[in-house]
Amino acid sequence: AVNTVGVEWKKALNKEWSLTVAPQLSRVSSEIDVVGNRVHLYGTALSLQAEASHRLSPNERLYIGGETEYLIGEADVLAPKPDFNDPFFDFEEAPKAEAKVKETYYNLAAWVSVDQQIGDLLLTPGVRGFHASAIKRTSADPRLSARFQTSEASALKAAVGRYSQS
Repeated sequence: AVNTVGVEWKKALNKEWSLTVAPQLSRVSSEIDVVGNRVHLYGTALSLQAEASHRLSPNERLYIGGETEYLIGEADVLAPKPDFNDPFFDFEEAPKAEAKVKETYYNLAAWVSVDQQIGDLLLTPGVRGFHASAIKRTSADPRLSARFQTSEASALKAAVGRYSQS
């Protein structure tokens, strides 16, 4: 089960600048119990996303944003302890191991992109940088999206890039 509550606030600061801020609180839980074994996972996340946009010209808009997320994760597991050296290992007869873990993590991200309108074609090159403490990884993901308005009611869209997940 996933429960999320959040709000999005948008404000035009002047003719060229606007700001969007979106705090969010989420709670995730998953409980699996099978034949005397269990895997119970719980997580709580608090995040704050903010993005400023700036009209550079009638055909260009700059986006600069950032996000911070704080997570608390809990796991409660009771499962057979595998013996990888035993070729005839039987999960049903194996002794069980129990583990309870509680960890905290944080994710940080920042991005920049530019909408460039060329007739009916909208090109959006950008890059998103991030650091994820759970996987101890920092990286940058370049991206490019395109949207071509074929008629008033439809459009063709495409995107290419690197889209990392922690």
